[in-house]
Amino acid sequence: MKRMHKMSQERHDRVVWLLYKCIIGALSSEEHEELEQWRKEDPSHERTYQRLTHVRFLEQEFRRLKLVDAERPMQDMRARIRATPLLRAVRWFGGLQSGPLPPWWLSCVA
Repeated sequence: MKRMHKMSQERHDRVVWLLYKCIIGALSSEEHEELEQWRKEDPSHERTYQRLTHVRFLEQEFRRLKLVDAERPMQDMRARIRATPLLRAVRWFGGLQSGPLPPWWLSCVA
C-alpha cells in the first residue's frame, strides 16, 4: 500500500517556492539544505523533484506557456467594463418606451 503524506498548505507553498528557486538557480545554501531534506523524506518527493527539474519537462512547459495570450483576459475585461454603462443605458431607455430603440442608439452600441 502506498504511503500518503499530507503536507500542510504552508509547507506545500514553501516547497513550491524552493522548487521554483531551484529551477531558476537562486537557492541559498540554507534553502538548498531544506530542499534536500524534503527530497530525502519520501521517495515520491524525489520523483517529483526529478520530474519538475527535468530539462524536457521545463522545455515543454515553457513552450506551453508561450502559447498563452496573457493580454487577452485584460482586453476582455476592459471591453466588458466599457460596455457595461452603455448596456445599462440601453436597457433603461428601452424599458421606458414601448417601441423599438431610436436608430442613433445603434451607432452607440456598434
